[in-house]
Amino acid sequence: MSSHVGILRRLGARLARRGIPGDAINLNGQALELDLDRAWPFGGAATPRRMDQLWRGLRADLDRDPIECGALRFYPSVHMDLWGLGPELDLRDETPAAGAYAGLAHQRLGADLRLAAQWLDDLRGGRLALAFQPVRRVVPAGAGGADGHPPARRPESRLDYFLALPRRLADPDAPAAEACRALERLGLVRRLDWSVLWTLVSLLEIDPARRVGCAISTATFRPDAYWRELSSYLGGRPSLALRLSIELSGPCAHSHAGPVDALTRELEALGVSVLVHGAQGAGERGPEAAELHQAWCGPAPCLVYDRAAEYGGF
Repeated sequence: MSSHVGILRRLGARLARRGIPGDAINLNGQALELDLDRAWPFGGAATPRRMDQLWRGLRADLDRDPIECGALRFYPSVHMDLWGLGPELDLRDETPAAGAYAGLAHQRLGADLRLAAQWLDDLRGGRLALAFQPVRRVVPAGAGGADGHPPARRPESRLDYFLALPRRLADPDAPAAEACRALERLGLVRRLDWSVLWTLVSLLEIDPARRVGCAISTATFRPDAYWRELSSYLGGRPSLALRLSIELSGPCAHSHAGPVDALTRELEALGVSVLVHGAQGAGERGPEAAELHQAWCGPAPCLVYDRAAEYGGF
């Protein structure tokens, strides 16, 4: 049995533990097939909202926990399509195709797997935190009267929001940039991005005076079930959306302009500020990110990630 088939069987066993009937799970070559007629978890017909809920639940079951295969321990990157129930219900995974390691040494893959496992283990164990970097904008003389501040008499720098930077509690001085690049190459950065986003949303809920933002990889920034859930949530909380900023960066920042533009317009219509940066990678805003406040900012000395932020049951 090849390691690939063994991994697929382990993923199938995860679905079976969820309660999906064994005869609904089929191993077909390089993929797992799921018969939705047998595996449908809802008492009623398929709707777009239920399909999104199913999508999120299945992904949580498949890639939340690491897989141990011999001496190798890693988190799986799952590409998933749900289709056959009608064009308006089909869901296609927008995860970039594999190939990030073409032409790279095999050691790079092994190093990335170890670094990603370290960060995702800490995420699952509640051992990641957020440091907050103040982001300022320059207001020209005579401008600035429309945002609640009096017009500037001379050019000045004003606090815009606090940028959340992920940190390991075991090594809080180490930047996340390299770990985020490894997660991007492995197709796993979505897990960290969504944990950051929902943690910030929770912070904005409890602190109505706070304005915060985070860097999101464009590998994550695709219209899908996760973003529809966030848009629905923010749609009922306009004052919260106005205090949230999202900075896009990563190697795909300009290669998927259509989906990125569509999602950007949707979020901006809700009040979210979306900024597009260059291809410097996710996780940090630039060289100035090293100039952090020494103290943790926020309502508590340390803001620990919500480990379950991404994963809701059906």
